[in-house]
Amino acid sequence: MGWTWYMGSAGWMYQLIIESFLGMQQQGNKLKFAPCVPEEWDSFKIHYRYWKTMYHIIFIRKQSSDEMLVTVDGVLLEDKTITLMDDGAEYNVEILLIARKTNN
Repeated sequence: MGWTWYMGSAGWMYQLIIESFLGMQQQGNKLKFAPCVPEEWDSFKIHYRYWKTMYHIIFIRKQSSDEMLVTVDGVLLEDKTITLMDDGAEYNVEILLIARKTNN
């Protein structure tokens, strides 16, 4: 019974980090983003494998940005959602994060 607890905890921790903290949510063959990381993080990278395909995802916080922009190999995605493919290729994804506005 103890092993079940350990294995379940690892799964929940993975889900917490990937989905809640880093904000990556896979729904079928779609990957959406809603990061909730500390403002001190200027950037971070994730290497995400979908079957045989690798997505190199970099999140960059730009102070001058007023929205989240998502590009795949330089192509802007209007709906900010990646359609995942199983083609064995590698893709470079860049996500520019919204700068939080403070009321001072």
